[in-house]
Amino acid sequence: QSVDAARRTVEVWCEIPNPKGEIRAQVFGTLEITTGQLAKAVIIPIAAVQFDEGTRNGFVMAAQWYPKLGMFVGRESPLNNVHDGWYCHQYHANCEFAADFADYDVTLKFPREFKVGATGTPQGADIVDGTTGITLRRYTAESVVDFAWAADKRFVEREFEVTPIDPDSLSDPVSAEWRRRKAQRSETDADAALPTVKVVILMQPEHVDQTERTLEAARVALGFFGTWLGPYPYGRLTIVDPPWGGASAGGMEYPMLVTAGTVAGSLRGSQRPEGVTVHEICHQWLMGILASNEAEEAWLDEGINSYLTAHALHLAYGPATQTTDVLGIQFPYVPMYEFPGIAAGWPAALDLPGWARPPKIDALRLWRDLPWLSYVPATRYRDDPIVPFRRSWLRRAGMDEMVKSGWTYADRTSYTVNAYSRPALFMNTLRRSLAAELGADKGDRVFFHALREYAREYRFRHPTTEDFLRKWKELAADPGPLADVLIRTAATFDYSVEKTRSGNDPKLEGFDDKGVLQKPDVKRDEDDAKRKILEVSIVRLVRRGDGIVPADLVVARDDGTTERRRWEVKDQAKEHWHDFQFDGEITSARIDPGGVYLQDTDLSNNSFGAQRNARPAVKWSVRFLGWIENAMISYGRFF
Repeated sequence: QSVDAARRTVEVWCEIPNPKGEIRAQVFGTLEITTGQLAKAVIIPIAAVQFDEGTRNGFVMAAQWYPKLGMFVGRESPLNNVHDGWYCHQYHANCEFAADFADYDVTLKFPREFKVGATGTPQGADIVDGTTGITLRRYTAESVVDFAWAADKRFVEREFEVTPIDPDSLSDPVSAEWRRRKAQRSETDADAALPTVKVVILMQPEHVDQTERTLEAARVALGFFGTWLGPYPYGRLTIVDPPWGGASAGGMEYPMLVTAGTVAGSLRGSQRPEGVTVHEICHQWLMGILASNEAEEAWLDEGINSYLTAHALHLAYGPATQTTDVLGIQFPYVPMYEFPGIAAGWPAALDLPGWARPPKIDALRLWRDLPWLSYVPATRYRDDPIVPFRRSWLRRAGMDEMVKSGWTYADRTSYTVNAYSRPALFMNTLRRSLAAELGADKGDRVFFHALREYAREYRFRHPTTEDFLRKWKELAADPGPLADVLIRTAATFDYSVEKTRSGNDPKLEGFDDKGVLQKPDVKRDEDDAKRKILEVSIVRLVRRGDGIVPADLVVARDDGTTERRRWEVKDQAKEHWHDFQFDGEITSARIDPGGVYLQDTDLSNNSFGAQRNARPAVKWSVRFLGWIENAMISYGRFF
């Protein structure tokens, strides 16, 4: 109904059926929008919920359940699906969501035996009907982009007051990072203080022994991300642990509420539930507080999150040990064909017809995981937590540019790669390129300063890719040329040390091209020895692919000295190979020694060494054995 020229009120009522056809929830209320400057928008829903056992083992996850406030982006916005200035497109399964900030006031009505968690903060005491046991609980949340809630009779509920850092702790990596960044910003303890947060954990009974690990992961996340991106502003955070069989509800983020996920008997070294808990809490800043458009520019949320999560986990826990889940029991070993660096997607890569591909059924997976003949202990890339993203990105390298509407990627895998893995590699490039230019300490300081200022300036403002790049140029270095290659195109590149050779003129002996006999000049050889003529070496670099980035080359000589050269972009535009000349005998040559460009599609040709190295042979031997094992196990069904 139109109330006046500046205000519109819409009555909302909907039914949410469950698989049995019964009504699980009834939602009604009003949606009140102030137009004009859009300074305030309030959603005031009331939800009456009827619980039954038709949900997943009695577990209810109510998300994307109420109409969210669309974003007014203006008629000149470059985004897709903008209608009359509003970005409110339909849901696409190949992307996530975009919504504006709103205030929520929600009252949930539920049977007393259920434990309930939700976005927001409870207001007052629960109202319980003494006869029926029906409970009313009111939640309010300000300046959030969504509202979600969960309920389960089996939840083991615990509440904690979490202080993210201890200024006096010398052994805690979170506090150590906080002190380091505080000193870099010349802040006092009071200025850099991170607030205490009430953390509510709703854990399944079979996972209750992992409550303390989940709590510690929450503290790690609140500490690291509060230090890097600014303090968590809401004061309350709920963590939901889905039950066995309800894992599809896990690993999701909503304002002030995240769903994590674990399995019974999870080993501490596996970082499960730590990994997913830290990742989802990071969304509280990128999805929740900054609220970039996840449907159009998913990398600003998922990609930056993936990079920061990997960095946080590495600082707090070290490298994770991969495990195999057999009937819910965790083993600290993995089959050889799933070891890092061995592609398990070979049927798709070979474009085999459907009838020739192994069936994707749990029974086969269980049978496949049982043999112990070829299991190996596996630790994820101990020294560099970003390398696993490279393995993922190579699955769709060159398929799509990084920034585009989520539903326009070639397939779901390409969307995932460009939303998570490739952006993490881009953030790695920004950080390590600063380290290469400014030195490790200063580069690290500038990187995190620019990241924090970006998060501070665009808090509650829906930043775009252009906002990110503009802020980075202002505070760190111009990322434009790198963004043109690594973000805006699907171009790939492969730099290689093609060959090395001596650059000295050869000494001619025998008949020359005119038939004149050239004899050894003993006197000249003696004179050369006295003058100690320097050896000259030539190193040839080759670039394959359309992508062009600055390529650094570092060589080492037999006398122990090193020298660095750069193959500039302007030169590469005119040539695909270049010979670099060095004085002395070269014993090793390496492109990109700092690992700035993990996007390079083939790292095996990035170096040359005069000394024998058995590691490549071992790598390819293990990969070959993995391919054989994969084929034999997968096609055993035909015999």
